[in-house]
Amino acid sequence: MSDKTVDVAVIGAGISGISAAKKLKNSRLSTIVLEASHRSGGRAYSEELTPGNWFDLGCSYLHDGQRNPFVNIGGMLNIPIDFTNGNLFTPEKTTHICKGQKICFDKIKPFYQNYEKLMHNIKSTKNDIAMAEFIDLEDLYTPLLWHTESNINAADPDQISVLDYARSINNGPDYPVPKGLGNLVKAWSFDVPIKLNTSVKTIEWDKPTAKIITSKGVVCAKSVIITVSTNIMADEDILFLPSLPKQKMSALYNLPMGTLNKVGLAFRKGYLSAADRGWYVCWPEKKDLNEKDVGSFEISTSGNNSAVVFAGGRLGKWLEQRGPKTMVEYAYSKIEEAFGSRSLKNIEKAITTAWTSEPFSKGSYSYSRPSNIRNRKELAKPLENKLFFAGEATDEIHYGTAHGAYFAGLRAAEEVILAQGDQTKADQIVSR
Repeated sequence: MSDKTVDVAVIGAGISGISAAKKLKNSRLSTIVLEASHRSGGRAYSEELTPGNWFDLGCSYLHDGQRNPFVNIGGMLNIPIDFTNGNLFTPEKTTHICKGQKICFDKIKPFYQNYEKLMHNIKSTKNDIAMAEFIDLEDLYTPLLWHTESNINAADPDQISVLDYARSINNGPDYPVPKGLGNLVKAWSFDVPIKLNTSVKTIEWDKPTAKIITSKGVVCAKSVIITVSTNIMADEDILFLPSLPKQKMSALYNLPMGTLNKVGLAFRKGYLSAADRGWYVCWPEKKDLNEKDVGSFEISTSGNNSAVVFAGGRLGKWLEQRGPKTMVEYAYSKIEEAFGSRSLKNIEKAITTAWTSEPFSKGSYSYSRPSNIRNRKELAKPLENKLFFAGEATDEIHYGTAHGAYFAGLRAAEEVILAQGDQTKADQIVSR
């Protein structure tokens, strides 16, 4: 790529960067999207385990489905969305297994009563403390609750701000995308020109036009939208000259990337039936039960003969550090608890993720440390009408989601359009 001058440079071609670029396209501001990876989509990425069995390594559900823009996008692209199974995570739909035996819902009610109590306390408090402060560590079902929240937040309850979490709680449907949410995002981004394999090294932003030094040349831009993850910025993988202000760096520190790892499993065709489909939670009954003994997985939500085993927070990191073999062994042990040892002989293929060590994100999605509830708003603030910040971590309500990244990209693009005095032109073009 030869040196280039544009109105706007977008750093990162994940969902947020693509969303921003699409909005800017309507404004007629010249735009370039720079992506360090060999592909677009960021943390939205699908792989085919076996024919017809798609595995989303990153985001995999259309959460808050009644407001999620990707529901309509999927419809426009003729990509099927499973509207009949948006309630797989509800207590009544969950299959609970202890010591290899299914447990009736009445026996597991104390767990859900504790969960509802936790949600009530979180919604009621005004203190920005850790979620763990509201959890009874002596309760029999605490390991299940801890495991559940670690998966939802990609971090453990002792690390999570309750005020930040409270803003994100929604009761909307979670729609599966049978052919892969990553594939939906890929199809949606087809008309966005992206410079792949182009890593940004330095952003000099103290002049009227920012100078962006990349692995393939220099780009000069009036405005820069930065959509890379918080850990990429906090670790200074991109050098800002001058350095980002202390408030921005503090926000980055307090919004680190968490870990939610997955193991995708493909079963021999015909082994699983329609009756097996759904969400499972299993654990052995023993006095010294801890989080590592708990397992949660889905069966055949993204393919006819597949399973996805989840491990979040410290457990997810611990498994990742020990490598794919240990991750697969953990996944196998949970499948065996639910379906017996015979089920393992019917597994044909396994894929593992490693989000903590993934060099272009260094984690799955952001969580907030118990500290300053304004961190997300602080991170989203533009600097001198030249540097603009997007990505799921900047959205106060929908953080950690695909649609949160989408909304953040739109917001940043609108801020750029206003900064460059092009709002009237953009509105005229959009209305045509």
